[in-house]
Amino acid sequence: MIKGIIFDLDGVLVDAVDWHFKALNRALNLFGYAIDETEHKEKFDGLPTAKKLEILSETKGLPRNLHSFISDQKQTYTLETIKKNCKACPTITELLYSLKERGYTLAVASNSVKQTIHSVLDQMRITSYFDVILSRQDVARGKPHPDIFYRAIELMNLGSNEALIIEDSKPGIIAANQVTPHVLVVKTPHEVNLSNINSVLNRIEQTAFPSSLLPKRHNPLIQIVVPMAGLGTRFQAAGYSDAKPFIPVLNKPMIQWVVENMTPSQWLHNFTFLCHKNHIKNPSYKSSLNSIAPKSQIVSVLETTEGAACKVV
Repeated sequence: MIKGIIFDLDGVLVDAVDWHFKALNRALNLFGYAIDETEHKEKFDGLPTAKKLEILSETKGLPRNLHSFISDQKQTYTLETIKKNCKACPTITELLYSLKERGYTLAVASNSVKQTIHSVLDQMRITSYFDVILSRQDVARGKPHPDIFYRAIELMNLGSNEALIIEDSKPGIIAANQVTPHVLVVKTPHEVNLSNINSVLNRIEQTAFPSSLLPKRHNPLIQIVVPMAGLGTRFQAAGYSDAKPFIPVLNKPMIQWVVENMTPSQWLHNFTFLCHKNHIKNPSYKSSLNSIAPKSQIVSVLETTEGAACKVV
């Protein structure tokens, strides 16, 4: 039985895909770069801006030191477009009102940044309908990884077989299919209406096993502890000035490689970093860790121990 519905934002609740495409190109044009419409649809649609820029660096030589500036400019242009073009949609409002009246828990899970999501929902006057609103910034990895949907289901207090996910882009569809058997793929927001959603919910209800025979599927929460409280004296002796976890390896901090390779795709998870007290005196140390692994815990280790196992104990 479906108890909650998770909506993507762009292409599902609002027809904003073109807004993002034009905003990114406007920012890229400042430096002589561009993405054509076909290329964007085939390779970039549904991906976070950071991932799009990384692809451009790999395929077109976009300098990585421009990523931050281009991303900020793209966000500025996107918000300008939202303010100008985004309006309430009676069809979407009717749908959300009906679902809430019938007791469904509703969520938004988008690869967009938090500011963009809230700007769109506020302009459409539908923010209050959602119990959970998640952005790319709320998880370690965006779509096509399933992290954001697992997190949404956890916050909605549902099992995976109790959630319906509505998606339009390839990355979102890949992520959704790893989480629940109930995925509705749409081509445009025009398909997201009360008649279509009711039809899908009725079909799921008719084909589902009786709830008494279908156990609620809970998603395990994995606690990942990363001991990193060593002083890194050998690296200092070799001439490195950064703390050991932030020494760059192939253009990424060492700890970022660790997080990306240890993040489980199929389970909810939290990171706990065990850090030396001298390191976390630097404010950028904590902020960098929280950027790499959002909602992580940072534990101060007061003394240098004999090794990683001792730190964990």
